[in-house]
Amino acid sequence: MSLEHLPPRSRLHRPSRRRRVALRAMSVALGLVIAFGFAELCLRCGDISMPSLYEPDPFCGSRLRASTTGLWTFEGCGKVNVNSLGFRAPEFPLDKPPGVFRIAVFGDSFVEAFQVDDSDSLCNRLERLLNEATNQPSPRYQVINCGVSGYGTAQQLEMLRHHVLPLSPDAVLLAVFPGNDIRNNSRILEADPARPYFNIGADGNLTLDNSFLNAATYVCANTVYEQRKAYFVNRSRVLQVVKHVKQKGLNFDFQIAPNIEIEQALTASLDESIYIYKPSDNPEHAEAWKTTDLLLQAFSSLCQKTGIPVFAFTVSTPIQVYPDPNMRSRIATHFGIEDLFYSQRRLLNTFRETGCHFFPLASRMQEYADINDTFLHGFANTTMGIGHWNESGHSVAASLLAKWLQQEGLVRSWQPQGLTKPIPNGG
Repeated sequence: MSLEHLPPRSRLHRPSRRRRVALRAMSVALGLVIAFGFAELCLRCGDISMPSLYEPDPFCGSRLRASTTGLWTFEGCGKVNVNSLGFRAPEFPLDKPPGVFRIAVFGDSFVEAFQVDDSDSLCNRLERLLNEATNQPSPRYQVINCGVSGYGTAQQLEMLRHHVLPLSPDAVLLAVFPGNDIRNNSRILEADPARPYFNIGADGNLTLDNSFLNAATYVCANTVYEQRKAYFVNRSRVLQVVKHVKQKGLNFDFQIAPNIEIEQALTASLDESIYIYKPSDNPEHAEAWKTTDLLLQAFSSLCQKTGIPVFAFTVSTPIQVYPDPNMRSRIATHFGIEDLFYSQRRLLNTFRETGCHFFPLASRMQEYADINDTFLHGFANTTMGIGHWNESGHSVAASLLAKWLQQEGLVRSWQPQGLTKPIPNGG
């Protein structure tokens, strides 16, 4: 072949169009992988995470997603570790080891306590105080956090039946938060189809309504696709942010707006749940209270049948322990409330009928807040005085409960430790 018939040099080395497209695609893919890895590294270094913390449960509607870790930053800031059994606790065996006194603590988000680190939560602090009280190698107290956000008494009863009794607890602590527990037990007031309820039959007995198993939200969340998606999302900080943006847009504000006018916020919270502070003529409120009373009796009865003592206590609402008696008085007068602890007195009567131990923790915490002028609810990234217990709230609650449990005979001896301020007498 003569030289003039050879193709141009540029044609000899020019890749085909298909190959050029493939090279460009590979370059874009490599760039995306590098960008994804860099973003993942930045989010992890910044401790930014938004994991999927809950999963469907055929008995309770939902519960904590087993073997999940993350950082809760929407109110306060807490490192979250959920063990393989689905409890916010370190790993522990299903079978109780010899020499261990196991205490299961039931409640909602106040017991779950994502707003603080696990070491600062009520359950963890209580375990330390009880073990310090005995000052002996045996028994060792193990306090298991069975709290789940949004749980009412109906879900706590189902949690007890299906997930906690197999743990063979030696005692049960039941935290009752009137702020939303009463509402949670009413299908009408709660309006959430993806949870179990109990109805009062013509004979006055409770019957389980588990129609949530057919609710669209529960069925969708329980699909293989959603479960696999949650698996991968929980292992990538980037995917967690993408999911958040998809659900809530670019709104990364805290759940409780910072610097909100505190008296206005407290007034609004009472307006939404006035029936827990004074009697109500609303038949739906009366039905919710009646259902709650029956559920508490059923919870106590189930424990007693298995030989497990129940120690119940009230969780404070923000207005009850706001460290300004004048503001509390103004708001109570505005609504015609004679006693901010009306619900606590009602619950005392309910538990007296069941024969359970009962501790009015909420009113004792008010005494502490007033004596020490201390905020027990609220955080720096939200508003002090409203929302969930902060580190001080959990510390005071644990100390008061530990002292009360000692008085009730659960602990041989107890001396207050870890608090520099005085603790009001409880009992």
